[in-house]
Amino acid sequence: MREPDITLEEWDLLNHSQPHNKRTLLTWAREGRIQPKPQKRGRKYWVRPDARYQEPDKARITRLRQVKTMLQNPCDVTDPSTRVLEIYHHGSQT
Repeated sequence: MREPDITLEEWDLLNHSQPHNKRTLLTWAREGRIQPKPQKRGRKYWVRPDARYQEPDKARITRLRQVKTMLQNPCDVTDPSTRVLEIYHHGSQT
C-alpha cells in the first residue's frame, strides 16, 4: 500500500535542505516539474511523497506560456498553432 499524499510544502521539506518559496512550488506543480504530477484538491496541491523534481522541457514550457497568453488575449491571436492548443488542453508530450 502506498503512503498517503502530502502537501507541496511538506514534500519540499522532505526533499530539499532549504525550503522554496510557495510561488516557486506552485509554478513547478503547474508546469509539470514534479513527477508524478501533483493533484490539485480544493486550494492545495497534493503530491506523492516519492515524487521527484524533473527539469522541464524548455520548448514545452514556452508553448504552455504562449497558450496561456493566447487564452488571456484571444483578440491578439491571428493564427494560433493547433499543436500548442492540443498540448495545453491534453497535456500531451512532444
